[in-house]
Amino acid sequence: MSSNILLFFYFYKNLFTLLAISNQYIKIIMRKNLFVLFAFFCVLSSCNVEDSVIKEQNSSVAETSIWFNESGVNLPVLQYSKPINWQDAIVSERETETIIEVPILLNDKLKVQNDNKQTYNRLVFIKDKEGKFQVYHLVLSTSKEFDNKDKNLTFDRLITLFDVNLNLVNEKQEVVDPVTKLPKKRFSSPTGKEEETCTYLIEMYDDGSYDLIEKLFCGGTGGGSGTGGTPPKTGGAGGSGGTTSETAPPSCQSFNFIKTASLWQVALVKNISFTIVLLDAKGAHVMHRISYPAPISFGAPTNLQKGGTTMTAGMVAELSTRALQTSIQDVVDRYGTQNVSEMVVDIYFRERLVYNYPLFVPGGRANFTASENLPATDYKTTFLFPDDCAN
Repeated sequence: MSSNILLFFYFYKNLFTLLAISNQYIKIIMRKNLFVLFAFFCVLSSCNVEDSVIKEQNSSVAETSIWFNESGVNLPVLQYSKPINWQDAIVSERETETIIEVPILLNDKLKVQNDNKQTYNRLVFIKDKEGKFQVYHLVLSTSKEFDNKDKNLTFDRLITLFDVNLNLVNEKQEVVDPVTKLPKKRFSSPTGKEEETCTYLIEMYDDGSYDLIEKLFCGGTGGGSGTGGTPPKTGGAGGSGGTTSETAPPSCQSFNFIKTASLWQVALVKNISFTIVLLDAKGAHVMHRISYPAPISFGAPTNLQKGGTTMTAGMVAELSTRALQTSIQDVVDRYGTQNVSEMVVDIYFRERLVYNYPLFVPGGRANFTASENLPATDYKTTFLFPDDCAN
């Protein structure tokens, strides 16, 4: 009897112990389930927020694409780049604006002349709260490489993460302040003459030679060599701001290169002239007439290479024509609307031609005091179409 009572108490005691342990396990399991359930809802909520952000960004990119296709954006780099891939767009938000950046991929063998640094290009669209767009060409130059399609490398982060030279260029080819979007002030030398550095788009050849293709902008930071001037296209020399030149483009027939040494050739051109006319609401006004009756000497190496081929005298004549027309264009851009003395215009043209010529003809020299005893060719111009001296 006593043994049965003891057995009953032993069983009763252990039963409560087992119930207590089971209760602890139940609490632990419930806590774990609640934690898992809470984590599930957090992930679900996070996914919903992320999906919402992605949808909003995709909507901004789609709206930007439509605006771009309908607005006729006029940035020089777009003429020499591959079609835009909107899937690579990078979207970021500021308090008062949305920034959409799209990497620009240049055509084969083209690059931005910018010393020896890595240069990356982007289209930057800035949309304000009213839905109005501004568009810029962003040129980033840095000594470090990075993935230009990295969606984490936004406009603002690039500035903080990398040592970059940044130029934000508007459709007027003005370098603007990244914050105010106002054109940056140009710096002047102690003599008072405005000085600026220009950055060009160039085409590279396998032998290391290159051609200037297009001026992208002047001023800013980290640009390539050179000041002012747009490599000419077909047509006459014209200027912005309502100015144009009535003189037809130079003809390459003006340049008759004659070999004067084993590795040197010279062309003398006389009677180079051009007239700058200002067009406004009152009509046409002659602003400047420039003429050089005496021969100007154009010298160039005879062993110039382009694409692995030695350039003929005719090919050098064509490059010389481009250098001359660019220099005329520089004068139009600088003094086309200014009533200054002919001496001022003359000095500036001389400076521009001497500077521009070796940019187009590597190793070449332009000299306004010809010392060679050679026959001089009369300056010629073209009418409707550029002539061809290369063939």
